[in-house]
Amino acid sequence: MALPTIHDLKSFLPLIKWLVYSPPGVGKTTFAAKVAEREDMRPVLIVNIDRGESSVMDATHVKQVFPGYNDDGTRNYTTLKDIEDIIWAIISKKPGWEFKTVIIDSISELQARNLEEIVYWDMKMNPKADRNKDRSIDDIHVNDYGTSTSNIRRVVRMLRDAHIHVIITAWMSVVREKKKDGGEGPILAIEPMLTDKLGKAVRGLVEAVWYMYIDEKDSDKQRVILTEKKGVVEAKTRVAAWQKMLGNEVRDPHPVTMYEQLIKAVSKGEK
Repeated sequence: MALPTIHDLKSFLPLIKWLVYSPPGVGKTTFAAKVAEREDMRPVLIVNIDRGESSVMDATHVKQVFPGYNDDGTRNYTTLKDIEDIIWAIISKKPGWEFKTVIIDSISELQARNLEEIVYWDMKMNPKADRNKDRSIDDIHVNDYGTSTSNIRRVVRMLRDAHIHVIITAWMSVVREKKKDGGEGPILAIEPMLTDKLGKAVRGLVEAVWYMYIDEKDSDKQRVILTEKKGVVEAKTRVAAWQKMLGNEVRDPHPVTMYEQLIKAVSKGEK
């Protein structure tokens, strides 16, 4: 059996594996879809889990798919399986699935949906089990969280290992100190809206975790991306030389420009 070919690292362009989170309506999907403006990053597929009104309807070289739903809009409770099938179709270059960038929109909704579907299928397949007596789809047990974490971590690992560009969006979560009287104290963290275990796993699998917000003090209401942690706001950029080029804040961010800065940092052999 022939040994694999040895390649020079500089002979390959880097792939993006980013997570971008923000409050609602800031423009995560619009930002992510702009990767289609670079020829070698398109076509782009948005895996639309949120099923919100698309903010990129006029974007060229961008398609979308709705996992977990039938063509008539009814739900089929197969979101995770659909996403895994989509990833395999892209990896295996199945005709019609030759996408170079995948946008998961959003992983927060994916976890919420997956938890519901774990309960749905357990109730359907094991209706007589004690745990399912008088149970509704909203009754999530501790074990369900563990199952969901394993499921979604597997999907993110598949995306990390695939030879495609990946941008994952997430909702924002505000973590507050819990007081003894049941009230809420000061903000401890602003981070992607995921359970603690899944959040840590996902942050370890991507190259960048960025927080996006709109600067209300700016007359143009510009979008801003934080590339490094600021106060209680969680953010990171794994390649130090790239982060230095970007700076701690990127105003009016464009993913193609940010990617080209990554190429420059990597081509210089900097870490």
